[in-house]
Amino acid sequence: MTTMIDIKKAINSLLKMKYPTYKRYGIEVTEGYERPSFFVDLRLDGRNDATANIEKKDCSCTITYFARKIDDIDNLTKVEEIQQLLSGKDSRNRKKRMCLYVNDRYIPVTKYHFGYTGEKNNILQIGFTISYFDFCQEEEDRQLMQEMKMKERLER
Repeated sequence: MTTMIDIKKAINSLLKMKYPTYKRYGIEVTEGYERPSFFVDLRLDGRNDATANIEKKDCSCTITYFARKIDDIDNLTKVEEIQQLLSGKDSRNRKKRMCLYVNDRYIPVTKYHFGYTGEKNNILQIGFTISYFDFCQEEEDRQLMQEMKMKERLER
């Protein structure tokens, strides 16, 4: 089972690998953060039962980049670099595609986009969506048989 925590850890690991000196924060930090830094916000957009034991999940991720100083070239470089972090080769058809590696599986990344936010509209936000199927086995609520005795009888 792939949890939201697993996905967020995978995103933060990618950012840490590429930008080891940058801090990464969650939504709990609202002031006192260092620059340059990233804020990673992960949200569940939908969860639907596909079968009795399989559910489909749709998540959106927003990475907000607080640069040391406002620089359009630096922002566009981050857009390209993070897109490259999410691009990998699909081992089945050897085609390059965007995906996130989580718990020994590749989850497809779609709707990669960027924009700006803030009072002066100069804080970079990169967004993307991931959709995946997850196995969720239901627990039995009945007591299992403890012991069974059998007598074998041969008839001719």
